[in-house]
Amino acid sequence: MPAVVHLTLSGPTNQLYPKLLHAAACSLFEGRGVDHYAQVKPFSVGPLRSDDGGVAWRLGWIGAGAPPVRVPTAVRFGDSVHSVVAHRIEPASHAKLSAVEPAWAAELNAVSPLYFSRNGRDYPLPDPELIVAGLIRKWNTFSPRAIGIDDELRDELLAAVILDEFDGRTEHTWVTYTQRQIGFLGSMRLALRRGSDRTLVLFAALMRFATVAGIGAQTTHGYGHVDLVELSGRRSSPTRTAAEYPDNGEARSMPAGRRNVAAMR
Repeated sequence: MPAVVHLTLSGPTNQLYPKLLHAAACSLFEGRGVDHYAQVKPFSVGPLRSDDGGVAWRLGWIGAGAPPVRVPTAVRFGDSVHSVVAHRIEPASHAKLSAVEPAWAAELNAVSPLYFSRNGRDYPLPDPELIVAGLIRKWNTFSPRAIGIDDELRDELLAAVILDEFDGRTEHTWVTYTQRQIGFLGSMRLALRRGSDRTLVLFAALMRFATVAGIGAQTTHGYGHVDLVELSGRRSSPTRTAAEYPDNGEARSMPAGRRNVAAMR
């Protein structure tokens, strides 16, 4: 059953390589029955954030059953050991995530760099189809069959979701002493061009699920951690795609007014 694990650690901490975050999370979650080499792992890892002199660490559990975490008295990141000052486990079952008002749009904030592995290349942009497809894959891997997402509903949602706007930058993080990873850091607004009652509810549920599961690649290493800023039940103005503009041999341009996608800085 999905849940969010909140830990407050003693601080301060230096910048940590992703593998150290991953190793610490594995020590918390990988008890009996958890496959370390599974393609889709049942947990996600957030970055460490300063919090009133301490360090806040948010982790997500998306596996079956309650999170197997046994909160220790201290957490080790390589040679750095930090006492656990406080902890809280917040249940977020699939049924609870689904019991939400329908939404036409959602604003998310990437608090750690997100990227996708696409055709053997890293893709550091908040692609709406990749975001939703990845969340559905994680949902179906661990959810009860009765509330799984079927192919018809999946295809309907993927055909409707768009990136309405985003504002952010590319961020390079050190993976090792000599290797860096590029990802997107900032805000994004996903919206639906059309939708049935089922797709609106599913979209809202998946946007909430994103805060537990993470988005993109290496979510167990601290990448792709997001906050849900807002779910909106209000439909945005219809957005025309390039295919809907007449092809008269001239360069296509967006109509006057609001530009739906902000340029990356």
